[in-house]
Amino acid sequence: MPVVVPGAHGLAVGPNGAVYVSVPARHVVLRIGPDAGVWPVLGTGEAGFSGDTGSARRSRVDTPTGLAAGPDGSLFVADSGNGLIRRVDVGADLVDTVAGGAARARPDGAESRGWTSLDPADLVLRGPRGLTVDVAGRLVIADTGNHRVLRVDLRPAGAAPASASPAGQPGDSGDGGPAARARLLRPSGVLAPADGRVLVADTGNGRVRAVTPAGQLLTVAGGRYQPPSDPLATSWDGAGPRLTAPASLAVTARGQLVVADSVAGRLTVLTLDGSVGQAPAGHAGGPTATRPRPAHPATPPWPSSSGPNALAVWPAGDGETILATGAADGRITVLRVDGTVGALAAIGPR
Repeated sequence: MPVVVPGAHGLAVGPNGAVYVSVPARHVVLRIGPDAGVWPVLGTGEAGFSGDTGSARRSRVDTPTGLAAGPDGSLFVADSGNGLIRRVDVGADLVDTVAGGAARARPDGAESRGWTSLDPADLVLRGPRGLTVDVAGRLVIADTGNHRVLRVDLRPAGAAPASASPAGQPGDSGDGGPAARARLLRPSGVLAPADGRVLVADTGNGRVRAVTPAGQLLTVAGGRYQPPSDPLATSWDGAGPRLTAPASLAVTARGQLVVADSVAGRLTVLTLDGSVGQAPAGHAGGPTATRPRPAHPATPPWPSSSGPNALAVWPAGDGETILATGAADGRITVLRVDGTVGALAAIGPR
């Protein structure tokens, strides 16, 4: 029988193949075992804040959303209601806070202005939602309520902003210029492919944006760079792959970018060229990079009664199986590149 997790939201797949899912309304993060068993790894089911260090299963969190798995097996959790990023050692049942907390520690709840390097504990996070770990092992955070993206080095050197200014002003600007001076609107998903870019689901602006290794911001899709409504394009609702409010991203081993659009109730798949997100040599103006190409072939309709919330790539085999959550039916949907669709029933370790 398929695993049913009512209210399932965030997804992460650990290096050993373990599947984790967050349930914001129940204030808990669950692990799905190879026998389809489900058990909590963080949270008591009661909203609140407790256990900054200590037992993860006995700690209280508030509306956990985004998840990311580190290369060492650590699970990072966006404790959105508390404005914190928590790290869970699942095997040892331990939790600690790795970013956020300044709002609790200071009466004014403010960050230092004009900073370029700050201890992770001095960050003021507001409703963080998306998390990923880049190839250097740094944590990338979609600080949704502050309209910015941060890259946090968890080593003693501290934290530094990656693609947004400390002010975090909402807006839609910055294409072709420095990412740290750009404006986003409620970004809720981030992804760090192996090529060194950071991809951002700029949810409020209906765009997917890329921060290049050189720190330049470009739009990959959305806005005036909407993918064409092509019958060969992959869209899980059959309506064409235009972006409305992208919320989560995944990249397959073939370089296909999968975009979850929870408001439009669809998944869109685009095939990325290596040149996407990179301006031509000698070009100093706005972005003129190759746009994503519609993926081929078309796939069946998105099989859920609600829009997709979050995505994760299943690493078994060629790494091209996508897991997706849909909140209304509580199922974790399995989407394969051959167009077949299933539901997660049992996934064993690799």
